[in-house]
Amino acid sequence: MAVAPGGWLQASAFITLGAGLVFLARGLTLSVPQPSVKTGTRLLYAAGFCLVMLSLVQTETDHAIWSLNRVIHDAFSIGVSVAFPLACLFMARGFKLEPRWRGLAAFTTIVAVVAIAADAASILALTPWKLTGL
Repeated sequence: MAVAPGGWLQASAFITLGAGLVFLARGLTLSVPQPSVKTGTRLLYAAGFCLVMLSLVQTETDHAIWSLNRVIHDAFSIGVSVAFPLACLFMARGFKLEPRWRGLAAFTTIVAVVAIAADAASILALTPWKLTGL
C-alpha cells in the first residue's frame, strides 16, 4: 500500500494516528489513576510507536520476498495488532472503576473486540498467501 503511488498518504495517516495514540496515552496517564489504565496507556504508547515505525519501514509488495525490512515491518504490525486491543481491555477495566470514565468502559470493550476481530480476519486473509508464496 505505502509502496504504491500515493503511499505517502498512508504513511502520513499512520504517523498521525500513532502520534494521536501517544498523546491520548499521555492524557489518560495524567487523568485516570487506576493501575489497569496505567498498563493500558503503556500499551497505547507501544501501539503508537509501532504505527509510526510502520510508516518508516517499507516492505515489499511481493509476499514471497522475505527481507530484513519485511521482517521488521511485520514485527511492528504484530506489535500494533497485539498492543492496541490489550490496551483497550486494560483501560475498559479501569474505566469501570472510575465514576467520571465509567461511560467509556463498554465502548472501549467494543473497540477491543472489533480490533481483535479485524486482526483475526487479517490473519485468515493473509495466511494462505504467505503459505503459498503468492
